[in-house]
Amino acid sequence: MSDNINHPKHYAGKSMEVIDVIEAFDLDFELGNAVKYILRAGKKGPMTDDLEKAKWYIERVESNIEKENMRVWIDISAAINALPDEHKCETCNSWHRESMCGGLVARYGKCAKAKGMIKCASGSCDKWEASK
Repeated sequence: MSDNINHPKHYAGKSMEVIDVIEAFDLDFELGNAVKYILRAGKKGPMTDDLEKAKWYIERVESNIEKENMRVWIDISAAINALPDEHKCETCNSWHRESMCGGLVARYGKCAKAKGMIKCASGSCDKWEASK
């Protein structure tokens, strides 16, 4: 006689039950349910219904992964945007705004002056060039 509460026939395999597989692989809710529906496919109703339900759970996992990746990207972008615009030159020991030194302090640890650079001779732009 089958025990539909503790050991439902549609979740039983030859040597283990679906719950044993889910626990053995430490699957979360969505993946556990996907495995459950795949392993019971056709035993409790139409196989296509169970496979569609498994597919639904797998697509939900994929969607959650995409959301998490987007959240991480947003966190990284926010961290980058929060970086200070000022950097200390290791040579002259003074602080320079990123826009004033062409980003050289942030990239190389030295300001334009310490690297032998001068402002563009034309005076019409903010570019730095090697001093001659």
